[in-house]
Amino acid sequence: MTPTQLRQAVLMVCVLDGVDLTPHAGGVVLPATPGTNASKDIFISWERVAGIVGETDDPTNTATRSALTQWFTLARDLCDSAVTLESSAFFDQFCVIALPHDCDNHPGQEWVRDVVPGELIHRGLGIKEQLHLQRQATVVPAGLLEILDLDPQRCWESALDYLDTMAQLASKRHKSDPSQTLRPMGSCDVITLLGSTTFRTALASHHEVGMRALAVPMRTRGWVDPNHLDSAFTRGAAAATTAQDRGFSVAVLVTADGVWPAKDGSNLVEFALRGFLDR
Repeated sequence: MTPTQLRQAVLMVCVLDGVDLTPHAGGVVLPATPGTNASKDIFISWERVAGIVGETDDPTNTATRSALTQWFTLARDLCDSAVTLESSAFFDQFCVIALPHDCDNHPGQEWVRDVVPGELIHRGLGIKEQLHLQRQATVVPAGLLEILDLDPQRCWESALDYLDTMAQLASKRHKSDPSQTLRPMGSCDVITLLGSTTFRTALASHHEVGMRALAVPMRTRGWVDPNHLDSAFTRGAAAATTAQDRGFSVAVLVTADGVWPAKDGSNLVEFALRGFLDR
């Protein structure tokens, strides 16, 4: 976008979405929230604004406006909660989000903090889902914490602690019935749980070979039973799922160490049946 187009996009966010902001020569200022003690102005450079909108050159694009609105709103909320909450309560807001490496709504490589072995899953920082406010965990965009003078490493460590707790609970649930459908635990969806060594170990230990075949066509559900490992089901279920919630369009093989795509021709049904026949 040109500088003029960026200003047009920011103005639309202000007028149509009601985001309180003031454009300046060097960037955009989100003014301090009235009535909030220690709230402060947030300065966002035009270079960062350009990074938020990406490659589009249409300032009226709905996706562009939505991206800016979400970024500005999250920045304001985090800044205010950092000064109104106790330190422990503030850092407890964060969680790990894991996404398929090729998903349509991937936040970009700058957001990625690590990659699960097998390179199917990228992990980064998010904010936990909140009742009535957001349906699922929300990505914390790259660079936002630094603008707010917050410690990204401490936020990440808190997020990892939360994932470990949720993975332990999900592992206990799975061990009680190894054939049941995989479901989210807390603010961690199924793919995020697969990003945990603890949960992968619980899945893989079902077979003596230390590997488990799964179908995870959406972030909120995963199947270990043979009826759902057919490639047609996995591709069809993934295609029928919205881009935001889509998982893997192929079956995956899970070990304690990582997650890998199943190769064409793999007899996953026979592999999965071993567990059922052994019970």
